[in-house]
Formats: sequence, C-alpha cells, structure tokens
Amino acid sequence: MVEHTAENRGVAGSIPALAIFLVATAIVSPPQGSAAPFGGAWWGHTRQLVIARDGVAKEHIDDGCCIPVIVLDFRVSRAHGTWRDGRALATVIRVRYRSKQYFTRSHPAPHVGETRTIRLKRGLLLEGLTGAVYCNGRTKTPGRCGA
Repeated sequence: MVEHTAENRGVAGSIPALAIFLVATAIVSPPQGSAAPFGGAWWGHTRQLVIARDGVAKEHIDDGCCIPVIVLDFRVSRAHGTWRDGRALATVIRVRYRSKQYFTRSHPAPHVGETRTIRLKRGLLLEGLTGAVYCNGRTKTPGRCGA
C-alpha cells in the first residue's frame, strides 16, 4: 500500500490541477482551425445562417420580402481568430436555387466546390459566397443586418 504524503506527492499531486487547466483552456480557447468562433445561429433581414460545431453551415436567403432566392450548405474550415476579428474558408457542398434572377455575371451564384473567405468583424459575420452580412447575440451594430 502506498501512503500519499507531502513528501511523495511530487508530480502526482499536480495532475488534477493540470487536468483542470487543460479543460478550462480547451473551453475558452477553441483549437486552431476550429469553426467555434463562427458557430451558432446568425440572422439578417429575411436570411438566416446556422453553423454547427462540426463546421457544416446551412444558409437560407429570401429576396427581402417573400420569395426564396437560395438555400446553401457549406463547410467552414481553416478558421482562426475570434468573434471580433476572424477568418475561415467556406466551401459549398450543396446549393438549391429558388430564383436565379438575383444573380448576374458580375455577381454570380455560388456553385458546389466553390471556396470563399468568410470573416468575423466585431460580431458581424461577412459571408463571402453570397455577400450577405449576419448578426448574432454578440453583434454591437445590429443595424448592419437589415430591417
């Protein structure tokens, strides 16, 4: 039987403290490349975006009133930064056009396999595939997200 005393604790005595530190660090600082800063529900006037923890995003955009324009699924990867200033890649994995008339030669519709940058700026998500701007609960300037 081993007796645990102040003299023989050494490294073993610090293991619980190390474990607590590692768990707390993992919660506060997502791993580099994690989609965590981008995750959750985002919204704007007649548009919504949900990014799951695994980085799969589902986006739905209407025309500003009543006509669905596009439903887009993309994967968020290579994320870095924070909700105040972050970047990631968004790669289209599925697209359903509801009304292609909203896209032009100078503003083409996204297509499967296309990759663009998405950004976080002071709580706004700037989505580079469609050009949409989104807000969430941390957004300091919700007026940028529409009516």
